[in-house]
Amino acid sequence: MANSLSAFVPEVWAREGIEILREKLVMAALVHRDFSNEVANFGDTVNTRKPGKFSANTKGATSDVTIQDVTATNVQVVLNQHKEVSFMIYDIEASKSFQALVDIYLDPAMLAIANAIDTALFGLYTDITTNITILSTDTWYDTAVNAKVQLNTQLAPRDERRHMVVSDTDEGAILKTDELVRWDATGVGGEDSSPILTGKIGKLAGFMLYSGTNVPSVGSPAVRKNLAFHKNAFALVSRPLATAVDETPGAMQFVANDPDTGIALRVTMSYNATKLATQVTVDVLYGVKTLDANLAVRIDV
Repeated sequence: MANSLSAFVPEVWAREGIEILREKLVMAALVHRDFSNEVANFGDTVNTRKPGKFSANTKGATSDVTIQDVTATNVQVVLNQHKEVSFMIYDIEASKSFQALVDIYLDPAMLAIANAIDTALFGLYTDITTNITILSTDTWYDTAVNAKVQLNTQLAPRDERRHMVVSDTDEGAILKTDELVRWDATGVGGEDSSPILTGKIGKLAGFMLYSGTNVPSVGSPAVRKNLAFHKNAFALVSRPLATAVDETPGAMQFVANDPDTGIALRVTMSYNATKLATQVTVDVLYGVKTLDANLAVRIDV
């Protein structure tokens, strides 16, 4: 049976991979992102910015206004995370439809990359020194309120970019919280009022709630490092990897950029004559950094 060559175009795989990756990422969509089309290499340093602040000055009746510089603190992020997933599609399998190949190979490959990116971002919990102590009498609503107060004290912006990401275990407890389950107590309007309708956890004490499989569990007995944070607490920086088609005869490459998450995904395809298979490598280059530890608190459970 003749193989369908349309399934072996790296551009098709890269674009499909970006769509799948976006669905599987948790933290990447919630933090500050820095992305450009500038090609980079492993170990390169990218200068990103921590948003600056203005101050209110007193204006006298005859005095001039005070001009403030529009500046932001420079933060260097090293692109030291280069992750790849490689697999082979043997000739005997190549006659399958593209969707079948996506389900068999690309979907699990994107899950592995998504887990790596989320794990790197969750690992920044070590930079956060403020933690919330949960008393035996505290509900998750109490905990969310305490986290909110702590962020307020630390002057985190009071806007819709506050998030709380908890472990799968803690998600189960949160879903039993009355303030979340009741339509009239969620604080979210419309369809978002019910996690049953939306598939999301919901909103609690001003935080949009998410569950993350990669929330760290540290020590013995294990302590789960849940995070409550403002978007500008952490940064994810990604740059596209160079394509080397002209330098690598027989290989095809394509880079797809996701404007929503800032991730640049590269797909490389070549034919392995020894294995009689098409070899596929999906890789991504990124770095993570804590921009402002005062914009986050740990919730240790």
